[in-house]
Amino acid sequence: MGDFRMNERQITCFLAVRKHLNFSAAAVELFITQPALTYQIRSLENELGVKLFDRTTTSVSLTEASLAFAVQANKFHQLLLETDGVMRDYVSARNRIVLGCPRMMMVHDKIYPLLMSRVIEAFPQYDVDVRTYKSSMKFPNSLSGGIDCVIGAEPAKREEGVAYYPLFESCYYLVVWPQSTLLGRKSIAPAELYGQTLYYERDERFFARMLRRMLEQNGVTVSFKEVATYDTIFPNFLAGKGFFISPVINGAFPPELYVPIETDELPPPTVLMCLKDPPNPCVPALTQIILQTYRENGPNVPEGPHAGIARAVI
Repeated sequence: MGDFRMNERQITCFLAVRKHLNFSAAAVELFITQPALTYQIRSLENELGVKLFDRTTTSVSLTEASLAFAVQANKFHQLLLETDGVMRDYVSARNRIVLGCPRMMMVHDKIYPLLMSRVIEAFPQYDVDVRTYKSSMKFPNSLSGGIDCVIGAEPAKREEGVAYYPLFESCYYLVVWPQSTLLGRKSIAPAELYGQTLYYERDERFFARMLRRMLEQNGVTVSFKEVATYDTIFPNFLAGKGFFISPVINGAFPPELYVPIETDELPPPTVLMCLKDPPNPCVPALTQIILQTYRENGPNVPEGPHAGIARAVI
């Protein structure tokens, strides 16, 4: 480990892969290609002289060394964030655009790379930052904290001074396996889910609670299981050992696998939120770019990490 040159980029890549246990999802979050991410991880492993991840064709797992390294990496990363926050006070907000969105949008919504490329192209003289939050169903009060626009679920109570632009409706979707008898159905009655296992990713915990409450009100008992990523139990899904749930048709699976669950109460729609009198003069143009991108492409871009696999099985 003689000439040690570990850098910030390597640590950022390590923490992203550790969080997702999925190189593809981590690459999307970091807005880089998967080969570039793989290179950063391998170079870090070479610097440290240890293996940080065990990879197979279907999974990524942590090694004992990575668990120890993560403690120090998190401390280092936190220090970098704090330092960056201090220095940003000396940077004019006019040179920066900040967009807030749920982490799941970065991972599964294939409109995200297109949207980011359009924003960066439209504002070449600006630094474009993306702040993520965990749940797509829970709106953080962040517009007053330096974020110019937020994409998220419409809050139950609208705030004065905030403009709300609808992007798309949400729904309780069941993602069925390709050979399921439910495939092709227009909808599924709650009673048909009795005794089933429903998987959800941890960032959709709030959405899962809403669905659980709805099913309980209909007298339906199901087993909810939280997973880090869908990839970790994808073999179980293909074997018919449970269903995935989602509030939107995103790019993780082919759209034909999504079947709406019948309900009188839908999850809140996804909206774009920004201040009516924003301090950043770029916000009106940024708003139009986001709205136009969703109008042209919508949230339901079909291709995703499991699209080819699922279609092959179909």
